[in-house]
Amino acid sequence: MSYTLSKNFNEYSDFVQVMLKCTGKDMKKASYPFRDKRLAISHYVGTYLTRLISGLYETKGLPETITQRKHEEKLMIGGWSVIFRHPENGQLYSMFGTVGGERDLENKPSLAIVSHPQLEKSLNLEILDTHFITRPSSVTYDGTCVVARNTSLLIPFYDVIYKYASLMVENDITQLLKVVHARRDSITTAPDEAGKTALETAEQKLEDGEMIIPLVTQFMDEVKNYPQTGTYGEKITDLIEYTQYLKASLFNELGLQANYNMKREAIGSQEAEMNIDSLLTLVEDGLLCRQYDWDLVNKNFGTDITVDFGKLWKNVEKKQEPENTEETTEETVSEESVTKEDSVEETVTEEVKSDDQEETA
Repeated sequence: MSYTLSKNFNEYSDFVQVMLKCTGKDMKKASYPFRDKRLAISHYVGTYLTRLISGLYETKGLPETITQRKHEEKLMIGGWSVIFRHPENGQLYSMFGTVGGERDLENKPSLAIVSHPQLEKSLNLEILDTHFITRPSSVTYDGTCVVARNTSLLIPFYDVIYKYASLMVENDITQLLKVVHARRDSITTAPDEAGKTALETAEQKLEDGEMIIPLVTQFMDEVKNYPQTGTYGEKITDLIEYTQYLKASLFNELGLQANYNMKREAIGSQEAEMNIDSLLTLVEDGLLCRQYDWDLVNKNFGTDITVDFGKLWKNVEKKQEPENTEETTEETVSEESVTKEDSVEETVTEEVKSDDQEETA
């Protein structure tokens, strides 16, 4: 899995390098790779992952050997990371690893194997927070470790982003074709293979934005045009709305408020906040996993590491907190009591006035 992910990001890096090297005349040949689906998907994935890695969680108290960015990359791309203290130099590290060994009462693995070129050998580490009736004795451990999880089920955020990125790329290709085909209002057919090649050349020039000036030949008499059906404006509007829907759904999955509005009018505050209660479900699970795992690291390795939401996600969390209803209740009760006292005083005053009038009469 890690090989596939690294290969994907290497392709994205190659794409960036090619774009940066294109200058002058070569710049005409540089364009966004709409039709290279894999490269376009890696662009989307890299963009949204960078936002998450930089701002979703804020970890404090990390040692110099563990950087927050690299640690979050391992969690969000791979699903988990192995945190351990090196048996020789005593430093704390976070690395990719393979888990396995005998399963405990909760079916959790007991062994993590870490291998890296900088390590002299592969390390067999005993995973903490496992529950056995009888500890397995068939394995010789080089130390202990904590398996830090991205979510409870070890689901990487990469998978969530990849799903929506794939749909966005398909929609981008459709929009591109719609925009290019809007430059002509008919579909052209060729009588033979040579004519097909000539039309493909003309189509490529049309896509590049060049003027097409055909020669009057017998071939042109044999070419047939068929008008396209449908309205361009309505179709492109639907595609734009679909893009907005996909982006809003992705942001909502990742805990940010991004409403998709089908109505072509203003929406009220209640409509804007109608799905806020379900925003933090996935990322809050990730926060709970990180807090639990870092507490386990602090307990066993003598550190003081804490983690919380980043700034944007904290704002969403504050909106979900219930308002303080005690003060409101007290104010309501006091207002009701004052109203009752005023009404009683008015009633007594009216009764006294009526008695005085009777005596006078």
